[in-house]
Amino acid sequence: MLGLKDENVVPYPLPDILLESDHVGIERLFAYHQATYELVDYYDKETKTTSIAHTTGYPCAIVIRLVDRGEYRNPELNLPEYLGRGPKIYEKIMKELKRRNIILKEKIEAL
Repeated sequence: MLGLKDENVVPYPLPDILLESDHVGIERLFAYHQATYELVDYYDKETKTTSIAHTTGYPCAIVIRLVDRGEYRNPELNLPEYLGRGPKIYEKIMKELKRRNIILKEKIEAL
């Protein structure tokens, strides 16, 4: 293959790690708060699944299932941020992610 030797070929998928920290300003009980969400996810050696596949593919599949079952209905444009507006949908998504060992740590502080 293009004159490359086996030792020069990079195996796919590459083991990876995803570190994410998001800060969001929210209004709760008539006061401003900051919500911090943290996520750490690792390459799964057993299934050979990358962390980026976990953290992008799983949420998409979960939402598609919610739409298919009629649990999420919104005929308008649906940005990912909108899904967290409804507590029921948010909890369902978090529960399904946790079931797949993707755990988001949430911390809310008054400003």
